[in-house]
Amino acid sequence: MSNTNRLVGTDHEIGRIPIEEQPVMSTNSFDVKAFFTNEDALAALVDPEDLFGFWNRSYRVPVGQCAVVIRKTGDRVLCSAGSDLTSDEVAEVIWVRTGTFSLKYTNVAVHSIDHYQCHADVELRVHLIPEAAELVGFRNRVIGSANTANHSTVADYFRPQIALGLAGAADGRGVGVLIDAENAETIGGELFESLKPAAFGAGVHIDAQIHIQIDAPMYRQSLRTRAELKRRREQISAKDRVEQARAQAERSNSERVATLLEQLRERAEASPSDSLATLVQQFDETERCHLYEALFATCDNALATDRIIVGSGDELLSFEPGSSDTPKDRITVAGDIGPIRSVQTYLDANGAQRLCIGASVGVYELAADLGGEMISYRADEVGEVRGGVNSVAIAGDQLYATHSELGLLVWDRRADEPARRLCREVTDPAKAVRCARFHPTGVYFSADHVVYRMLAGDEGANLEPFVGSRSIITAVCVTDRNVYAGNAEGEVVAWSLDRPGDPTVIHTGRRRSCESVFMVDFDGIERLFYTDTSSAVFARIIDDSFISRFEAGGQTLRRVEVAADLIVATNEARDRLFVWKTSTPDTPSAVLPIARLTTHSVQDVCLLPTVS
Repeated sequence: MSNTNRLVGTDHEIGRIPIEEQPVMSTNSFDVKAFFTNEDALAALVDPEDLFGFWNRSYRVPVGQCAVVIRKTGDRVLCSAGSDLTSDEVAEVIWVRTGTFSLKYTNVAVHSIDHYQCHADVELRVHLIPEAAELVGFRNRVIGSANTANHSTVADYFRPQIALGLAGAADGRGVGVLIDAENAETIGGELFESLKPAAFGAGVHIDAQIHIQIDAPMYRQSLRTRAELKRRREQISAKDRVEQARAQAERSNSERVATLLEQLRERAEASPSDSLATLVQQFDETERCHLYEALFATCDNALATDRIIVGSGDELLSFEPGSSDTPKDRITVAGDIGPIRSVQTYLDANGAQRLCIGASVGVYELAADLGGEMISYRADEVGEVRGGVNSVAIAGDQLYATHSELGLLVWDRRADEPARRLCREVTDPAKAVRCARFHPTGVYFSADHVVYRMLAGDEGANLEPFVGSRSIITAVCVTDRNVYAGNAEGEVVAWSLDRPGDPTVIHTGRRRSCESVFMVDFDGIERLFYTDTSSAVFARIIDDSFISRFEAGGQTLRRVEVAADLIVATNEARDRLFVWKTSTPDTPSAVLPIARLTTHSVQDVCLLPTVS
């Protein structure tokens, strides 16, 4: 017969079962050992009927546990670990674990006196007091109507007391004191004192050493913000001090350089053999740079430019330097020689400013104020052309013009006659005829790779070629000593007037056209301005290594016009003009939106000089 817990038949029948075959019966339904295998289990109220079975009338208390027996007579008996708990007159048993355990509270809200919300993490070490009266108190205060208690039950009992204790500890303290780790022991001691009554009533012992950590994220963020603001203020202050020191040093240096420059000017004026350029060359490179910068800073005082004249579509627009982007004057240029291709200015014999406007098959001439009669010079029997007059030169009563398809043209301004075509032996085979220039040494023009010089009036009988350019000439400038030319590969070359076959490379290009070359002499210092279809206009001191760059914020620049006080350049799209003062190369002083004003691109631009 197998062992079972079933009762079969009557008592008489049971009595007839042999003793060795009787089942081992255990009717108790509370298994103390099983209950406390759960590490979180702390206490249980046990009904005697659940603890003692038919065959088990006593129970030995395991190690680490104890029990309080409440007898039917009302007596309370503590059974410690190792003692036997009997079923005699037992009304109720309180069974508890006696070991120490931790209670942890996180993010408990705490408010400082200065209204910062803090969060506290608290850890207590507690254990139940193994005394009958204390454990009865635990039953009444903590277990209550429940049958069991675990660590969270005890934690819930103390939670309100923790909140009240922290509130008391925070009373009168600022957030800085609360979150300071050095004050944690003091605040923990105050919290311990506030928890004593609740612990006493519940029969729980709390270790005096309470671990507490208080933090205030918003306050710490405000500290970081204030620290960052302080750092920035100090940084700005330091930067201001450095800037002030630098500005003071610059002022002192500027004053020193200005004084030195004035002394050099006085010496140059007093000694004709000592030019300002020669005197400046005696200084080292750094000092020369300062002297050049001081010299060019006075360029604005030159007042060399009266108007900016722009040809766009069939209109001429006149702008005042330093004014807004609204033209002061504008006129339409209409005639039978075609639309505008180029614009240049010159002084007539009476000292009056005149404009020459290159057109498809001729030249218009009118007063620089855009008023008065417009004169037309026409090239007859030219056939169909696609280009136009790209440059004009005035030599007395002779008006010279270059045209890539028609070559070199000349008109007698006193006679009403069509143009004569000159130097056809070099211009007819050429693909590009450009850059008509007049200089006291002759009339200059270019045909493909060569710059030619002829005496005014001899109409090409004695041409002198300046050779050695590696590509087609695109820009020419003539001075008393040299001929400068830009070519289609972006190079700038120079010939001495007496050595036309031996050019010097001034600037190595980027295989993109150099469309402008200008020389400006300011106080005897010669600066060569040129473009190479890059993002800057270059200005180089002749006979020195000093180079300035006039930047346009990354825009590609092509055509440029230069005066002592002003620089004007077209961008690659030819829809606007960038204007710089020659003293401030870093940033344009104005941008003129020509295409927005005329709905046409820029054909050409010239600077009308101030006439005293």
